This record gives sequence, C-alpha cells and structure tokens, in this order.
Amino acid sequence: MKILFVHRYCGLGGVTIGIRKKYLGLKKLGIKVDFLFLNYLGGKEIFEGLDINIYQSRDNDEIKRIIYKNNYDYILSLDCPEIHGLLNRLPGRFKIICGVHTSYP
Repeated sequence: MKILFVHRYCGLGGVTIGIRKKYLGLKKLGIKVDFLFLNYLGGKEIFEGLDINIYQSRDNDEIKRIIYKNNYDYILSLDCPEIHGLLNRLPGRFKIICGVHTSYP
C-alpha cells in the first residue's frame, strides 16, 4: 500500500513532526509513505535518513505527474483543502482521506 500525505507547509512545526511520526508507524506495517508540501519553509532535515520521497510543488500538472507516477492507493490531505479540487478532478484508483489538525476556513 502507498500513501501520499499532502500538507500546505514543510517547516519545523508540530504538523511536520506529527507526519514524521505517522511515517514511522506506517513503515512498521509495511506501508510506503511519501510527502507533498505545497510550500517549503525549511525543515526537510527532519526527514533525513528516511526511505521516503519528499515533493514540493504548487503546480497542478506537476502534482498530477507525482500522483500518477507513484500510483498511490490513498492520498491524505492534511489541513490542505486547496488540493481537494484537483484531486476530485483526477481519474484514478486512489481514495482521498481528509486529515484535520486545524480548523478549515
């Protein structure tokens, strides 16, 4: 199983640390996890040494290529409602999961 986590920001905040912990737990279950951040504010070093792909893009065409190239089973939008329009327009076999750590506007 492969999961793509999508979050607005890569930084050294609590959400980034939390998804790193999720990765560690999912890896123990044999689940492959990658991360897509729409904005980079530093913090990639928190993922050093982990067997993951880290992507940073706001470009819809590039995001589509990432999704189709990796053939994800699930895409988890973590506090990132701006990605939902694109995901809903994409044909594919992936399922969308909404993770909420903050209130959506």
